[in-house]
Amino acid sequence: MLLEAGADPNKLNSEGNAALHLATSRHTLGVLSKLLDAGADLEVPDFDGRTPLLLAAASGEEKRIRLLKSYGANTTASDNDGNTALSLALERYIPMKAETLRLLAQNKDVIKQTGKGWTDSFDISSTKFQL
Repeated sequence: MLLEAGADPNKLNSEGNAALHLATSRHTLGVLSKLLDAGADLEVPDFDGRTPLLLAAASGEEKRIRLLKSYGANTTASDNDGNTALSLALERYIPMKAETLRLLAQNKDVIKQTGKGWTDSFDISSTKFQL
């Protein structure tokens, strides 16, 4: 693997993506795990300011969300438009288990900072989002 040869896992390609962004968006959980084990930066933003967690949340990838979160991904990070992982997941009406939504909403300020109409009174345990 390139990592063993000394490749920088945080280097951005010409499209603004690091290896972690590609592994997150291309559904390669094994590669994602290897990059995280090699110390890839969880908070490296792409050109749109999206971290790997934001990409995983926007596409509803619950396994990737849980994996990134287990390595310490920041749930309060926001992209260039002010979207957080929670707001991206909710905005796209992606069916997720309430447990995953709670993981993304560990800080109630996550909802308030987006400016998308979500408020701190939003009930993340609402049965509306449970499968």
